[in-house]
Amino acid sequence: MVDLKQRELKMKERRKHTPWRDFVKEICSRRALPFYKIDGFVSRFPETERIGKVVSHKEFAEQRDNLVAYGLVYDDKETFFTQLQRLFTSIPLENTLLFGNCENSDYADQSMDAKNTYLSYSIIGSENVLYTILANGGCNIFDSMSVVQSENIYQSHSVVNSYNIFYSKQVDNSRDIWFCTNMVGCQECMFCQDLDNTSYCIHNIQYSKDAYIAEKKKILSQKT
Repeated sequence: MVDLKQRELKMKERRKHTPWRDFVKEICSRRALPFYKIDGFVSRFPETERIGKVVSHKEFAEQRDNLVAYGLVYDDKETFFTQLQRLFTSIPLENTLLFGNCENSDYADQSMDAKNTYLSYSIIGSENVLYTILANGGCNIFDSMSVVQSENIYQSHSVVNSYNIFYSKQVDNSRDIWFCTNMVGCQECMFCQDLDNTSYCIHNIQYSKDAYIAEKKKILSQKT
């Protein structure tokens, strides 16, 4: 307890003089928010004395069975935190976490069975994914978040079992949705919200199919 209290006071004094950017980097260094460049790798770890050597996926996998060799015998003459720091800085770290059969996903983190993934996190069984967080079982996903079993998703979040979804959120079992929120079982809708099992709507007003297609074409032609 004395050791813990001393460390608490030491950290408190240090934080008085720590710039905000450095504080965030140090606190989050074991759970990276962005990607970093370190030791020639794109990595989840920033360049800091708190971690050990960063290695490639292949190198880490080759020595995985030997990681126990880095163990230390506890020394009563040193503080626990000093020894913990020495242990942590001695262990090699995988530059990003990839599991299963990942292909062309060296710029992804915490992903499994991902294919053609770039600057994205937590991608499972998905392919052609860019700038995205949390995608499971989808493809062609760009700049989105929380996408499940969906295809052709652009700048949207919370999308499930849907395809051709653009600039929308909270979409379930729908297709061809533009600039909408909270849509369930809908198709061909623009600028709508809170609709169920509805088609050919703009601003929550339903059109005939031909009238909707004409108006949709007009709206999209005005946007860059």
